[in-house]
Amino acid sequence: MSVRIGLLGPVHITVDGETVQLSRKTEALLAYLLLADGPQRRAQLAQIFCREARDPAGTLRWHLSRIRQDVSTDLLETVDKMIAVRPGAAWVDLHAFEQGLADGQDLAATVALYRDDFLQGMSLADAPEFEIWLLGERNRLRRLYEEGLSRLGQGQSEAGDFTAAITTFRRLLQHDPLSETAHARLIWLLAQDGQRDEALAQYDLCCSLLEQELAVPPTPELTELAQSIRSGLIVAPRRAALPEIDADWFDDAPDAVDQRLIVRQAELTQLQQAWAAVSGGDGAGRRRQRQDEPDRCVCVHPAGDGAPHWALLRVDARHALPPVDRPAQPAP
Repeated sequence: MSVRIGLLGPVHITVDGETVQLSRKTEALLAYLLLADGPQRRAQLAQIFCREARDPAGTLRWHLSRIRQDVSTDLLETVDKMIAVRPGAAWVDLHAFEQGLADGQDLAATVALYRDDFLQGMSLADAPEFEIWLLGERNRLRRLYEEGLSRLGQGQSEAGDFTAAITTFRRLLQHDPLSETAHARLIWLLAQDGQRDEALAQYDLCCSLLEQELAVPPTPELTELAQSIRSGLIVAPRRAALPEIDADWFDDAPDAVDQRLIVRQAELTQLQQAWAAVSGGDGAGRRRQRQDEPDRCVCVHPAGDGAPHWALLRVDARHALPPVDRPAQPAP
């Protein structure tokens, strides 16, 4: 029996080539078990997924029975009061995606596995702990996808395949339009490909997005890159490898962009100071975490200009988060 489970995008399950439909909550439970670090306690699963049911344990048994009957009797294994997915019982796109990124052998095929965000369209209003876990996993996998695209584009650039690299960085910007690193690499590639006007238009687009979404100007380094293109310092013809650029910020290759464009230390410091102010410095105003939970928080802050900005600082994607009280938004 061949079981294939797609989680990168809407859930898609096939058994011997035939599509299998499960209820939304059963799909959520299966996804949770597939990503778990190890066997999960039945009582904990019932609390996460079935707390609103009259008989949480019985409702959990029903969902598990649907997985066994509709997908495979060999997919799940139970030990005492623990349950887990049997290793190797199914091919899972997410596992192949993470392994492909780790191996780095065929990044084009690996990033193609990412059809859309993790469990796209999934939401369980009566399972808040699952919702927080889902938010963390989506964020983690989005970052992995963006890193994979960046590595793929870098390799294409170094191989002299500027056309493919341009396409890859455009895909990256569709996914993360505020990535100054991706904008910088795309601008440089367009210039190297002889598309000077397109490179400068991309710079203008980047400036517009940063102003509209973050109310910040581009970094001086990115502005210097655009000025270098206007002055003719970065021009075609194509080069087989990423060259050294006279502009100091670019050093040997666009790798330097990672270190300097995405780290806005002043804005990060302002965010941390604002969080300290609204939390009382020691986290007051949000429920204390249990001692067995890792340090993590979701925080929000009003920006210095009075506009509300919401920031997700860190999420431990493997666990649920305690509720967080939002500070009052400033008056308009």
